[in-house]
Amino acid sequence: MPTTVLLIRHPESAWNRKGIYQGQRDITLSPLGRMQAELVAARLSREHLTGIVCSPLRRARVLAQAIARYHHLTPQSDERLTEISHGSWEGLSRHEAEAQFPEMYGTWTDRPHDVKFPGGECLHEVHDRSIDPVIELLAKDDGGTYVVVTHDTVARLVIAAATERPVEGFSSVTLENAGITTLIGPHLIGSVRQINDVEHLGEHRVNLGTQAL
Repeated sequence: MPTTVLLIRHPESAWNRKGIYQGQRDITLSPLGRMQAELVAARLSREHLTGIVCSPLRRARVLAQAIARYHHLTPQSDERLTEISHGSWEGLSRHEAEAQFPEMYGTWTDRPHDVKFPGGECLHEVHDRSIDPVIELLAKDDGGTYVVVTHDTVARLVIAAATERPVEGFSSVTLENAGITTLIGPHLIGSVRQINDVEHLGEHRVNLGTQAL
């Protein structure tokens, strides 16, 4: 039986709510984010999970721990799943980033694959470190179901790679906080079965238009 990976973007963080670039800053969940974590955990309580892997940042770990409570599992942290480093943009709102880095902001909006954040990373670097953990899980021959809790940029790059649009396909993927994407192995390419399932959130969805992504 092929292995399944449930790829989940972390719930809403306090800085998502305020429209601030957070990158690798360790920001906690918003009140809505905490509610979303419980809704995801309840949704997955009926699944037979084999393992849980997450980014080491709190906004991912809180969700991983909420899911783990139903399954007597211990989440495993993997630094390769950490969000992109926004470098000098971290802590800035979208308006502040646009004012301080107008040319780069325009490129990030139109051609994000051409941007390397000052003191941070580019999408190519994140792609190179972040798809391997998912590839490794999908290649397992135990027929298990693994949860991967990560971040917007990482999850979008994984999905782009799975649909044979690595890096350049990043912009065409839209993911909400606490949305679940289902991948089925053994290979990453062709593994996508469902993207951004948010049915479990009901009225507790986010407004992506206010976020700094």
